[in-house]
Amino acid sequence: MLPCTRFSVKFCKALQHCQRLRVLSLPLRTFHSSQNLQKEPDKDADKKATVSLFTAARKQKKEKETYLNVIYTYQNEPARKTGHVQFIYAAMRYMDEFGVNEDLDVYKAIVDTMPKGRFISRNLLQAEFMLYPREQQSIIDLLEKMEDNGVIPDEELEQMLLNIFGEYAVPLRKLRRMAYWQGKFKNLNPWPWPKPAPTEPLELARLAIAKIASVDVQSKLTVFDTATIKESIDKTWIVSASSPDQERLIAEHPKDVAAYVEGPYKVWIAKASVDYYLLRTDRLKEWKEDDVDDD
Repeated sequence: MLPCTRFSVKFCKALQHCQRLRVLSLPLRTFHSSQNLQKEPDKDADKKATVSLFTAARKQKKEKETYLNVIYTYQNEPARKTGHVQFIYAAMRYMDEFGVNEDLDVYKAIVDTMPKGRFISRNLLQAEFMLYPREQQSIIDLLEKMEDNGVIPDEELEQMLLNIFGEYAVPLRKLRRMAYWQGKFKNLNPWPWPKPAPTEPLELARLAIAKIASVDVQSKLTVFDTATIKESIDKTWIVSASSPDQERLIAEHPKDVAAYVEGPYKVWIAKASVDYYLLRTDRLKEWKEDDVDDD
């Protein structure tokens, strides 16, 4: 029994020694290499600084040059390493207000704010698991806005995304799909309008009346401007279109029979609606169709 007792005592001492070593080694195991547990940069500060750039620009003339100056100011800030995602979303928020939501050069300038080579996936596994998801999602949302506004990407924008995210990244795949399908659909509209779409009422009226009168290729578009009339008090204009047959009917119309102006009706040019009116008269002759025997 004595050897067993000695062995039990030695085993208990060895076990206590191991427990002491284990207790002493616990603080060493509290170190984590995961980036999720490290201190993140102050995102709210980056967001406020980004919004302040556009807020200051709103006090100036809202145009493309002012908007691009904000982007260049952000790019030229010293030691700029964070806040790219916040800036892209802030830039998207103010695009409609500055009227640059249909300008391809502006989208390129926004994409160019991302650092090159930093977010490239090194293998297919990283690409499929969407390495740097927030950065990639911000560019995907920017491409969605491009698609909604009918802006078609070009080869330069493709090369920019290739330098930022690499060959197999999700944003680059989306851009290539957009370039393929939008290139097929861009000429489907029989009444195309210039891009960016005009905002002047006279130009919109020209496009709207030309769209309505396109049913007859002989229709002629005329602009009546009150500036040519000396007695006119109001400064306005009328855009009209009529075919030769319509002009003949108007010339032959009896002066003692009323003609009616109907409207307004709406026609859409891009995202702007234009009101137009019709000149109508009652039918003077009853036309009877001859019964034709199909047999």
